[in-house]
Amino acid sequence: EDGVATDYDSQGNIYWLSNTYDDQTVGNGTFQFRPNISKLDSNGSLQWMKTYSWDGYEGFAGGLAVDSEDKVVLSFNKWDNLNPGRYDPVVRRINADGQSLWTRRYHIDGSEGGVGTQLTLDNDDNIYISNGRYDYSLDNAALWTAKLDIQYGKEIWQQQITQENINFYGPWTGNNINYAGPGVAVDSQHYHIAGMTFT
Repeated sequence: EDGVATDYDSQGNIYWLSNTYDDQTVGNGTFQFRPNISKLDSNGSLQWMKTYSWDGYEGFAGGLAVDSEDKVVLSFNKWDNLNPGRYDPVVRRINADGQSLWTRRYHIDGSEGGVGTQLTLDNDDNIYISNGRYDYSLDNAALWTAKLDIQYGKEIWQQQITQENINFYGPWTGNNINYAGPGVAVDSQHYHIAGMTFT
């Protein structure tokens, strides 16, 4: 199990997002990762822990943030069982008891792969998610980001950042440089996305 993100609410409770390894061979027949979230009180005592399953297919935990209502927004990547080799970003909003308020899955235009969805919130609780987009047929990668509303996760816009003859990747590469998620942050006027290039 590896931790990937953490945040705390107005009461000092801590939320910790991690990947839980599951060695069962289902779905695509390979190892499985499942998103796992834990809530601890301000003294570090465990309140609850939940592991999410994606219909027997692997899903990689990405980012976590607590909003102004002390609800928690999580991001994951879901293996696409209809298009093997492709992962789609998934965002879920939960309450303080870990119960899901909504879950939405997003399609990255032109993408066949990309793992490592990161997220952040602005002052109005709009959600910004980022991911690495990879097109195997064109052998190129780009940075991808989207803005979502907090109430239902509705997509407001999505953008891709590309440059001719340059492949963009996020900071986490694992065993494959194509599977990468860039970092994302916002201020009062702009959003900022960071990764790395490979030429």
